[in-house]
Amino acid sequence: MSAQKKVEPNIEGITAMMKALESHNEDLCEKYKSIKGTVLTSESTIATNLELIKELKACVSALNTNTQESSAKIEKLNIDNKALAKRLEESKQSLGEMQSRYNTMEKSLADKLCACKEENKTLVEKLQKVGRSVQPRDYILTGQDVLLDFKPVTRKINDAKYIVSVGECLSRKNVLDINKFNVLAVAYDNRLIYLCSETSKEAKRLGECECRVNCLAWNQQGTFLAIGVGDEACSTIEIWDVSKTSLFKRLEVEKKHKCRSLSWKGNIITAGAGNYKYQWEITGLGDDQDIQSNIDRSIEPSKEPYIGQIDNLQWSDCKSILVTTTKDGLMYIYDEKSKRTGTTKAHENTSNVALQCFSWNTTLFIATGCNKKCLKLWRAEDGITSVKAAKPKSGIYDIDWKPTKDIMCEVGISNIEWIPSKEAIITGHTTGDILLWTCPDLSLIKILKGHASAPWCLALNADKSAMVSKAKNEMIFWKPFDEFQTPSNNLGIWTK
Repeated sequence: MSAQKKVEPNIEGITAMMKALESHNEDLCEKYKSIKGTVLTSESTIATNLELIKELKACVSALNTNTQESSAKIEKLNIDNKALAKRLEESKQSLGEMQSRYNTMEKSLADKLCACKEENKTLVEKLQKVGRSVQPRDYILTGQDVLLDFKPVTRKINDAKYIVSVGECLSRKNVLDINKFNVLAVAYDNRLIYLCSETSKEAKRLGECECRVNCLAWNQQGTFLAIGVGDEACSTIEIWDVSKTSLFKRLEVEKKHKCRSLSWKGNIITAGAGNYKYQWEITGLGDDQDIQSNIDRSIEPSKEPYIGQIDNLQWSDCKSILVTTTKDGLMYIYDEKSKRTGTTKAHENTSNVALQCFSWNTTLFIATGCNKKCLKLWRAEDGITSVKAAKPKSGIYDIDWKPTKDIMCEVGISNIEWIPSKEAIITGHTTGDILLWTCPDLSLIKILKGHASAPWCLALNADKSAMVSKAKNEMIFWKPFDEFQTPSNNLGIWTK
């Protein structure tokens, strides 16, 4: 019993310890479960991280590959850059050499330009001495503004700006011409030559010729004036330097061969004198020499005889053909080398043929008129080998070469001009009228009245926009063509 009493406390203690151990064991089980959950979570995280590491390794491998490729490209770019730098250096050296050559050329051109400006300034100063324009648009004639030596005529004429009286010249045709600077040259009282300019409102006397003036013509540069002079005793052609108001050369033709027509082709002057066509090549036109040393009668011209006396001759605007007409109505055509390419009977005998060459729509035309009241239009084609056209309606002529158009006018024709801007032909007539015709059908579109006698001379200004006409002892300065009144028949090409 006592032993049992001694064991019972021990059993109670053991029981309490067992309970404590069971409680502790339960805590351990709970911790185990918690740790096991943590381990499972860690294993999942580790697996995920292993996948990421694997992917990162692949990325690193790709980056290493790209890095190697980039390094190769960078190396290649460095090589290319070095090559470009070398080429750039070479280009800089070449550019420096080019710049040096350019600077040298620029200086040379600048020196030449300066010299040209000085030369041009000198030429302008010389040309200003003889005026600038024949047809200023705003000119109004007043008592103080009249041209010196040319007295104004007060009668009123439609489409005319004003009229001036001039000294009578026995030679009727080819004694009026206008140059590229709009300076008008006109024969005055048989032996005097005047240069007219409306801008300066004066007429200056160029000089007095040794014989009667028969014709005159400006060269293409407008600086030299050729004048055909002559009478029964002598016949010469005088070349005047207008800038110096001096005689430059004197060319001799056979006695009694009056020069009636002149035409320039560059520095070649062609003249019709008597039964001969003369041609000279004038040298020294641009030289600044002593004038007297250039008065030369010894220059030998090329000369060709004709059956009849030459009445007119003219080089075409393009200088490709030369056309001559004679008093007996014959027309001759020459090429640019002055080789004859054709002959035709253009008008009746003793017709006093008027002549005009012009280009229209790429075709070269020749207009002729005469005192037998006939206006004809010819077409030159195929290297100027023939003149082709329909048979004249009048039936008067029966020849192999015929004009494209044959118009029987009521009165004789004294002169012909071509207006390119209006594609029209203008003719002077023995009644004093000036007629305008369409081209190429030759329909009459306007009649200008004003002259008291036949206007033997017609001349257009430099831009072909206006006209001056000369009769026996008067000149009419007409308004610009664009200011002409509309023709009464409503067929006109001008409107106002």
